[in-house]
Formats: sequence, C-alpha cells, structure tokens
Amino acid sequence: MYTVYTYWNSDGVIAVLNAIVLIMGGGDYLGLMRTFAIAGMLVAVGAGLVKISAKEPLQYFIFLGLFYFGLFVPKVTVDVVDVRTGGVGTVANVPFGVAFFYSSSTKIGKFLTETFETNFQPVDNLRFGKTGLAFGAKAFQEVTAVRVGDVRLAEGLREFTRGCINPEIIEDPQKYQELVNHPDVWALLGTAGWLNPARSITIPVNSPTGTYEYAVCFDGTGAGAYQKLTTWLTTETTNQQSNLAKRLFPDSKPTPTSTWALANATVSAALADVEGYMLGTTRTALAQIRQGMVVNAVADSGGSLAAARNDPSAMQAALAGKMAEMQANGAYRTMALIGEAALPKFRNIVEVVIISVFPIVMLLIILAGEKGGAILKTYTVTTIWVQLWAPLYAIVNFLMMGGMSSRLQACLDGAANQT
Repeated sequence: MYTVYTYWNSDGVIAVLNAIVLIMGGGDYLGLMRTFAIAGMLVAVGAGLVKISAKEPLQYFIFLGLFYFGLFVPKVTVDVVDVRTGGVGTVANVPFGVAFFYSSSTKIGKFLTETFETNFQPVDNLRFGKTGLAFGAKAFQEVTAVRVGDVRLAEGLREFTRGCINPEIIEDPQKYQELVNHPDVWALLGTAGWLNPARSITIPVNSPTGTYEYAVCFDGTGAGAYQKLTTWLTTETTNQQSNLAKRLFPDSKPTPTSTWALANATVSAALADVEGYMLGTTRTALAQIRQGMVVNAVADSGGSLAAARNDPSAMQAALAGKMAEMQANGAYRTMALIGEAALPKFRNIVEVVIISVFPIVMLLIILAGEKGGAILKTYTVTTIWVQLWAPLYAIVNFLMMGGMSSRLQACLDGAANQT
C-alpha cells in the first residue's frame, strides 16, 4: 500500500492513475513494450558486432529484465489523500514504478510543507496546506461583500433604513458618525434611545403568506420592526454562513450525496482565526457575516438618504457611485480569484502531466537499456521538483498574510472590525 498526498487535485490524480492502469494493463501497451525491447536489443547487438563484443547485448538484456520486472510487473494499491479535505481515494493495480517514485516524492513535499508552515504560519486555518494561498484575504473579502439573500428581508431592511435610520442621521450628525464607524452596526441600532420609537414603517412578514405589517421602528417589548428584523436577520445570517462555506471551501463535499457539514464547521472556525490574525480581534463567524450584511444594506440605501434630503443630484451621485463600486468590485474579485488560483493550479497541472507521461517514460527506459537509469533519474528528480513548489507557496502565503494584516489594521485605524 502506497500513499500519495495531493493539494486540491485528488480527483485529477485519481483519474490519471486509473488511466495509467488501463493503458499499461492492456495488451496493446505490452505489445508496444516488446517492440521497443526488440529495437533496443537490435541496437545493442549491432553495437556488439561493431566492437566484436558480447558485452552490449548482455548488459541490455540484464537491464531490460531489471526495469521490466522491477518497475512494470509488480502492481500495487495507491491511496490518494487530499491534504485539505482529508478525503482518501484508492486506485488498485498501479505499476510499482509510478507508485513508488510518486508516493516518495509527495511524502517529501508534504514533510517540507508542514515543516515550513509550522515555523512560518502559527495559525492553522491560514496555512497553505489547509486553506490555500492567501485564504485570509479571500475570506475577509467575502465577508465584507456578503449581502442579504432573502428578497423580502432585503426589502424590509431597505424600508427600515429609509424610515427609521435615515431620519435619525439627518437630524443628528453625531449618530451618522456613530453609524459609519461602529464595528457592530445592528447592535448599535438596538441601543436604547438610538431609534425613535415614535416612528413607524411597513415591513414584510417573515412567512410564506407574503403579507406586510405596520410596526414602530423600535419597541422594547419585542414588537417593533427592529426586533422582528433581528429574528429574521439571525436566520439569514446562518443561511449566508452556509453559502459562504460553499464559496470558500468548494472541495469540502466529497461526494454528490454528502452534505456541506464539513465546510460549515470549517468556515466557522476559519473566519474567527482570520479575524484574530489579521485584525487582532475576536468575533464569531456569524457576527462577522451579520456585520457585512448590515453594512452593505445600509450602504446600498444611499439613494433613499438622498431622497429624504430632497436632493436629486445626490440621488444621481449615489446611483452612479454604487454602479461604479459594483463594477470595480466585480473586476477586483475576478482578478483576485485568478491570482489566488493561478499558481497552485498551474502546479497541479504540471504534477498531473508528470504522472501522465510515465507510460512513455517506461517505453524510453526499455529502449535505452543500461542507460535507462539516467532517464529514470531525470523523471524522479522532476517529480520531486514539482513537490517543492508547495513549501515555497507556504512561504509566499505567510508573507502575503502578514502584509495584508498590517494594511488592513492601518485602513481600519482602530475600528477593530469592518465598518
């Protein structure tokens, strides 16, 4: 039994190993090997005749048997382990040559990667081997970009912003400063005296009936719009955590019939670690997600604030600004995803290609005879070379996360969390 360690490409490695089993296990490939062996033997015999020596044919015959019975004939079972998810796939009847050298090289790469990460990155959920390159930046970006997915709740928050929040910040500029700088906007709105209990709005009812109800903005008894939206927002926050888990850990669902429970549990711990490392603060994943949704809901209502001030030019500016922001965010997110995935995916492509060419390498080894050792050495060095990329990525990841942390803290200027 041989074990191969992969980084987010276990499915591809399993598919390639199965393909190698089918290719090298067929009669056509065996016939091709005989052809190459005959060609190599003819070359060796010809060289022996020129030198009037039996050394060349004898050497070729010895090395032919050594490589054939050492690399091709023995068949072993290989376990393919995904370092990130822990998933294991098994491939049987793999030729010993590809199983031994590939397994050994991945063990070297895994050892070096874990050693580098242990000494460079103390936070487990920010390590390249577990969450990928620049995961902290990606997670922070996703949390700050999350929006309410429930259409009726989004409608209720827009009405709440228009009828309850905007009048307060128009009348009291101090409240405006509190709102834009507070690390937990929704908790601020629930502070006694912040919202005027004399104001009322019409909001959707959280039920399949699709009806509406009239409620005061804030009511200490729990019947106000703030209290009703709080309950609804709690449910939506849990749902958005599940959606966020799928985006951040798309490989955490091993089979089509399994659930996203692993991703949900992972993202809950990962977001807390990300914020603790990058901002030096401690909040639950749900608190971070709720802050992101509320901040975006309030920010998206710039047009309603301009309408409350009866300022058409401000409405146009708010609309144009929001459109420009959405376009820029879309472009930046696309570039970030490409940059984040390009290097690891390129490495995985090279790795799969190196495994795939083993049947061709085997034919060249058979043809080369006693010089086949040099070909095998080159192939082995190449498999080790591609495994050394992962520890280098671990160093790059550490440098990126440290730089991002210092820049974020400087931008937030003591606010502790996104505002």
